[in-house]
Amino acid sequence: MARDIKSDLVAFLRQHFDSGAIPVTFEAGDPTDPTTVEGVRFADYDGANDYPQVAVVSEDPTTPGGGQTGYSGIDAGGGGGIQDAVTSVQIDCWGGPHDADIYQSEGSHPDVVANALGRETHRVLFKADESSSGPPVPDGYEWVNAEQPVESNDTKRSPTHYRRFVVAKTKHTETP
Repeated sequence: MARDIKSDLVAFLRQHFDSGAIPVTFEAGDPTDPTTVEGVRFADYDGANDYPQVAVVSEDPTTPGGGQTGYSGIDAGGGGGIQDAVTSVQIDCWGGPHDADIYQSEGSHPDVVANALGRETHRVLFKADESSSGPPVPDGYEWVNAEQPVESNDTKRSPTHYRRFVVAKTKHTETP
C-alpha cells in the first residue's frame, strides 16, 4: 500500500518543529491531524493564505532498481518482492508580504521569518535519526534528510513575498 508521504511529513514537522526559533508567533499545528490549516500544512495556492506558513507542496517518488520484476529486492522473511522508494518533497517556507497582519502587530521582517522557517524545517529533517542528537525517523521510514534552504522569492507574484524552499528526501520500502 502506498504511503501518504506528504501527510507523514506534515505530522512529523508539526511534532518536532521549534516554534520558538521563529521571530514572530508561529504555531506548527496538531501532529495528530495533518489536514488542519495551521502553520505547517498542505500547500493551497488557490485561496487566500495567511503568513507565515510552511507548506508541503509536492512529492516526486523514484523507485531505484527494478529490472524486469519491478522489485528492488526480495523480502528476507519469504514475503516476496519488495520495492524501495526514495521520494523528494518540496516544502515552501513563506514569510509572506510586508503588509501581513503579523508584521504590523509584531514587527520583524518577512525575509527574516522565511529564513528562520527554512532553517528550522531543515533542522528537523536533516537531524532526524535514531541517535539522541535529533528527532527519530518517522515511523515506517528508513531515513529522512533535507537539502539546505534555497531562496526563492516570488517576485512575479509580488516583490514583497518572501519564500525559502527545502527539499526533503525520504526512503521507505513497500511490498507491491
